[in-house]
Amino acid sequence: MKTQYHLNMCSCLALCLGVFYGNAQLIDQKNKIWEKAKSESLRETSKCDYGSLLNFNCNIRQHFPKPITYSKNDAQSLIVVHHSDEDENIWYNKDIIAELSNTSFKSSGSDKLIELKKKPSIFSYLGSKQISSNPEDHLNIGLEDKNLYEVIFVPRKLSKSNLERVHTYLSIKYGISLEGVKYFNSKGDVIWDPEKHKDFKNRPTGIGRDDANELNQKQSSNQEDKTISIGREKISRTNFENNAPLDNYTFAIWSDDNKDLSFEEKENLRVLKRNWEINFIGNTIPKKGYVLQIAKKLMNPENSRLNYWMLIKNEDGSVKKIEGKANDEW
Repeated sequence: MKTQYHLNMCSCLALCLGVFYGNAQLIDQKNKIWEKAKSESLRETSKCDYGSLLNFNCNIRQHFPKPITYSKNDAQSLIVVHHSDEDENIWYNKDIIAELSNTSFKSSGSDKLIELKKKPSIFSYLGSKQISSNPEDHLNIGLEDKNLYEVIFVPRKLSKSNLERVHTYLSIKYGISLEGVKYFNSKGDVIWDPEKHKDFKNRPTGIGRDDANELNQKQSSNQEDKTISIGREKISRTNFENNAPLDNYTFAIWSDDNKDLSFEEKENLRVLKRNWEINFIGNTIPKKGYVLQIAKKLMNPENSRLNYWMLIKNEDGSVKKIEGKANDEW
């Protein structure tokens, strides 16, 4: 079951955001390496201060002192989530001469560098078997884990459909949009299709729960522009600290019309030009009880005395106006 709403943001006077290359039930994958922040690490300030969070999730700094080792006779799938404002190496495989940084990728058998844009990214690498008659022959992938957030390694080549499900999981968890592609839950059901949202196909972002991939994201902000954040019941410092409930296989996904982040005057309101559409997926997904934050420096850079309103347009065309509350930051 899917329900959708349209959101306008406005402020008024006293009158009133991966790079993505490129069975998905991760808990069932055999011989996998799956590293992500654990709840007990959230109290480690060096790994989980505000500056190191990615979409309210902590990083996994210093998780890989040794390389990942796998048999030459195995194919491999390596998916990593990375973000750093500095130039950084991410992984390298000296045996097949392939390496990845947050600014470039070099594949085996080629001296050509593929330049990449430095931003929060999901990187996927699928490698073929290096056939060997000696079962003891192994290869190594070394990881530079200064600013990794999640690493998934499987000693086989994931199918396209399985990779799409893993990408969906990581996209929702880390607020990194997969532009122009469908989103799938771990069962393979389509939960968001850009072709069905042609006027609002930009920067899909969401929250949701999918137990087969251990996804339980209760608050999110798109990492491309961080214009708005939406949380179930509240927005906490980290996703882990938000204990609001969500049922399995339920999602709320929002996207925008790509209009400018500037204002226009409409009926005595100073209205943000960009609009968002939010879709609720799953029979038991709540339609109420969400908190939305938008940066005050966007809505009111002069810090004038203003009232704030959110306009919600329902499927039947009716419009509801909700008053916002401002603080020093939001």
